[in-house]
Amino acid sequence: MTDNNDQVNFEGDEQVVFENLLRALSLDPFLKGAESGDVESPAGFFQKLVILDSDLETIRREYPDAEYFEDQELVGYFLYRQDNFGFAYHEKYETGEKLHAAFDKLEKRYAEWLDESEDD
Repeated sequence: MTDNNDQVNFEGDEQVVFENLLRALSLDPFLKGAESGDVESPAGFFQKLVILDSDLETIRREYPDAEYFEDQELVGYFLYRQDNFGFAYHEKYETGEKLHAAFDKLEKRYAEWLDESEDD
């Protein structure tokens, strides 16, 4: 794993497992954060996902794939995204403020797309 520009990158199958884990976590009511967007928009669908140290016990118990990752890989501020082809990916941020700023930027882009769509 490397940390490059707030991204968490894994190699091959490990990347797929991590993305699938985040997708499952994004649907879990106890972790589910603010969401917005539409897979058809340029911004795609996007959702905040904050995983704290206090969440790890539950995550490791409920999600067997979590065993493949270290605590520091799971804990953090994630922006989970999905596009119109069904591809999902994430961005990991160092702070909640950076996550919120990225989310707000995508919300603005999404709102602009909605306005343009209404004009058509």
